[in-house]
Amino acid sequence: MEKHASKRDCIGQRIKLQLSRNYQRVAAYLAAFLLLFLGGARFNIAGALVISLFDTVYIFLITTVFSKLLNRNGFKFQFLNIFVFCLLLFAFVHILFLMEQYVWGPLFFEAEPKRLPFVFFKDVLIVLAAFIASLIDYSTKQRQEAEKLDFEKQDMELRFLKSQINPHFVFNVLNNIYTLAYTKHDQAPEAILKLAEMLRYVTDECQSDTIQLERELKYMENFIDLIILKTGDPKAITFEYEIDDYNVRIPPMILQPIVENSFKYSDIDTNPEAKIHFKIKVKGKEFSFEAYNTKKKMLNPPNVERTGIGLANVEQRLKLYFKKGYKVAIEETDNSYYVKMELDLSKTRR
Repeated sequence: MEKHASKRDCIGQRIKLQLSRNYQRVAAYLAAFLLLFLGGARFNIAGALVISLFDTVYIFLITTVFSKLLNRNGFKFQFLNIFVFCLLLFAFVHILFLMEQYVWGPLFFEAEPKRLPFVFFKDVLIVLAAFIASLIDYSTKQRQEAEKLDFEKQDMELRFLKSQINPHFVFNVLNNIYTLAYTKHDQAPEAILKLAEMLRYVTDECQSDTIQLERELKYMENFIDLIILKTGDPKAITFEYEIDDYNVRIPPMILQPIVENSFKYSDIDTNPEAKIHFKIKVKGKEFSFEAYNTKKKMLNPPNVERTGIGLANVEQRLKLYFKKGYKVAIEETDNSYYVKMELDLSKTRR
């Protein structure tokens, strides 16, 4: 209930924020119209009304064009971007000046050459004001998007922290370690050390936004080794590496739900031919992770999502960290399950 209420509150706040922004835009265009009208009404009321309406619509057009360009390319100090913006500014001023000189002048005002410099100056101010307004609007959107991402990230990380290590996994490992210790097996101290490393990783190192791949792999290796304590068949589990740089950074515990599900839904306990295979490949800033497992056959499979914290939640985390710089593909058959995750590490949020 709290979760749904929180979502409703969040959606309600976004709607209110959008309405507030729309009201502010309408008020700004109305203020621009009134200023333009009052400035020209002393010369010709009808002309001032028509010209003010045209200029207000023109301001809307300019801000729309610049806003779309900014939202598409961002405000980057690159030669091509600066050239395009300067060219558009010149074109908008030129069009407005030609309208004043050849349309509004003959219709509403007598030919006054002295008036042209003032008209040109006014046109430059209108176009620059529209451009600045689009910059402010873009900056506001970027700030609000950042705040939204931070809010979603905090909410996601809270749920993520609550489910980092499955309690059942810990209890099973402790039972296995107890058995090893009771029988005075040589693996008992090593198993305790691996579990301690995993807990330390979760409580300490996972608090940062990203973690070195080497540390994440160590956690996964410890997890798999402790699982093998129960299955006792390491031959059915393989882990393949093709890694150029172990120091690349990825979101912590982003692979764990997939690894955990591969064991949870596999038939490794009952099928002598069962297989679980993982592969990680890192080439430059391209990262890929593949997970394959044979699975249990179920006569009446329940209609539930096959997840630990859920592939949907994993994808939400990926979206927060990489925006569109990721892909997740799933292939499922009656006998197997396969997941492939691809990340563009150059787009990781620091």
